[in-house]
Amino acid sequence: MSPLRSIIGSMLEAEQINTAESHEGLEAKRELLLNALNWCIRGRKAQTPIERLFVLDAFNMMGEEVPEKETIIREFDEMQSDDGTWKRGHEHYVPTTAQALMCYKRMGATPEKSLEPFLATIDTWEKAVAHNEQYQPGDH
Repeated sequence: MSPLRSIIGSMLEAEQINTAESHEGLEAKRELLLNALNWCIRGRKAQTPIERLFVLDAFNMMGEEVPEKETIIREFDEMQSDDGTWKRGHEHYVPTTAQALMCYKRMGATPEKSLEPFLATIDTWEKAVAHNEQYQPGDH
């Protein structure tokens, strides 16, 4: 289990949110979750890119504005490879790239680099299958 999931899980299981599902109880849970997400945003340097993307998605799902949005976009731009992907060459980097692109879209931003260099290398079905077998083991 990732440290991020463990922290949020612990907070959600804490005694203070084991209240009845009243309006006040739901608001308390929402506030607690937002506090946890804000804590994760402040500590994002220790997160993997996919963990960071999940935290940003949680803000979106809750209908909340992402804090420090411009700084976070700049950080993701710096992590982007020259071929337009994130975590190039690491296992499961394609889903991480897809998640990053969706996050940019939700934040109303455009990545600094184009994905065209990557897409130019995977231009046939055979290349896509070979690439998938190399970098996407499992059910991704």
